[in-house]
Amino acid sequence: MSCRAHIVQFFQSLPPGTLFTTRQCLNKGFTRANVDKVFSRLVKEGVLIRKVPGLFVDADTARSTYSVAEIATLKASSFGKKIHQHTADSAAEIGLAVEKNDQDTYIVGGCSSRFRLVETGKYVNLRTACAKKMHLEDDNVGKVVRGLWHIGADYIRLKMIADVVLKLSRSECRKIVSAGAWMPYWLMDGFLEIFGLRYSRPLP
Repeated sequence: MSCRAHIVQFFQSLPPGTLFTTRQCLNKGFTRANVDKVFSRLVKEGVLIRKVPGLFVDADTARSTYSVAEIATLKASSFGKKIHQHTADSAAEIGLAVEKNDQDTYIVGGCSSRFRLVETGKYVNLRTACAKKMHLEDDNVGKVVRGLWHIGADYIRLKMIADVVLKLSRSECRKIVSAGAWMPYWLMDGFLEIFGLRYSRPLP
């Protein structure tokens, strides 16, 4: 099977509108140079749409829009990386008085990098973060912890923590307490001072 036939067979086997990467078509006995040439040709012929360098979709089944988060998640995962909402954006989302990023920016478990969206020309930034910041998911608990962490030990106030946790459920508060190992001590101390003994017991 030729390199082109292999690539076409691969993306036609995917669910309609699925984004995929160059890296998914490697390791089949073809050189990277040959794979790149085929992708370039398929884009020029209108068979594929390039969303960002190294990320494509079948032109016949492509959706009208793809979110930046969807593109960034796949782009990062193709290199074995995981992304989360940036701490500044988490802080703004949970109601803290901070400025959001003026560009699409995420934290990543790996080296910082950026890539450019082909259709808009805008850059997407991936900023390196420590393993602790990457541990929790982008759910309410993860956003609260990372958002408050963004404020920093010198500027955090108990009232900030109290105002934010009022919006959480009992199970989410207990999840925060159980995740104490994945946040700085000053933040965990603040949570414990607000919670007292209420959520320090194990979940039933």
